[in-house]
Amino acid sequence: MATSEQYAQALATLFETNIKLKTSSDDLVNIFPEAKLDKKSPDFRDEYALSVNKNGLKQVQFYTTKKDAKILYEVILEFENADTLLRFAEKIFPDLNHPSLDNHWILNIGEKQGNGIHAVSMAWVYENRLIIGGNLPDSELENDESFQLPDDFVTAYLKNIKDTKKAEENKDETSDNEATSLTINNLIADAVKDFEDKKTDLMPNKKEEYNAASFVTLGQEQAVIRKNAAGNWRLEVRFPSYASADEAKKTLDETITFYQTLEGLEYRLVKKSDLTTANGRTYIWDIQSLDDQSTGVILKWQSYPTSIGQFGIKMELGK
Repeated sequence: MATSEQYAQALATLFETNIKLKTSSDDLVNIFPEAKLDKKSPDFRDEYALSVNKNGLKQVQFYTTKKDAKILYEVILEFENADTLLRFAEKIFPDLNHPSLDNHWILNIGEKQGNGIHAVSMAWVYENRLIIGGNLPDSELENDESFQLPDDFVTAYLKNIKDTKKAEENKDETSDNEATSLTINNLIADAVKDFEDKKTDLMPNKKEEYNAASFVTLGQEQAVIRKNAAGNWRLEVRFPSYASADEAKKTLDETITFYQTLEGLEYRLVKKSDLTTANGRTYIWDIQSLDDQSTGVILKWQSYPTSIGQFGIKMELGK
């Protein structure tokens, strides 16, 4: 039976494609060309089915509106086991409980729509299905009562979002520098030792690939310790994809600039190479001690085209 960690990987793999509520049906079929439109869809929506059968995820259904906009408003993920799914959902949505419904979690509350009801996106579990939906116009969820939240709950939720955003905007840039320096220091120290004390949890169905998500705090989609083609152990961290090469390269450029300003490192980041192409950029540092001795470790950041037409960013660290 698949584990909740595998369920998490299945969910991450799906949404790293940049699929989200309000995606048009045209974009949906471009992202998932293998998704099949059900010709027996009801007259108020179109239904697409995607067979997966990986990491405990059996299939995914996408519901889009029928009218002109034809946008995605509900995603239904069917997993192997209901009990594992519920434990997984409770783990990833710990503080987003619906004010009155069990096993329902509020993902976002937006502005009021034309019907005077706040735009709400929500996740809920029904048997072995995780459902993510929004009360978007022209969908059957538009006036669903479960999306109509008490005013005091909405007020508190929006205030918390506003306060959190303000705190992030006012966050001291030096704190970011110190936190990143500490993270990089720890990761480099692990890389010098070939991550020996970090090789604890094997990735599903893998013999020599280890899940590193538990100790990498860089906002990643996936972090794995594996051997490269030369037989050296590397930490590989992949980040959410972008729609264009320019977006990915811009983010990477900003990251490289930020890393060059890090203070308090117990190592030196010495530029080794910088290669820019039409679709991406690869920047590599040689990691040296403060007395200019090479540690044998490199730090690489790269933007690159993915297999699904998106543009990804990844970091590699190791020998």
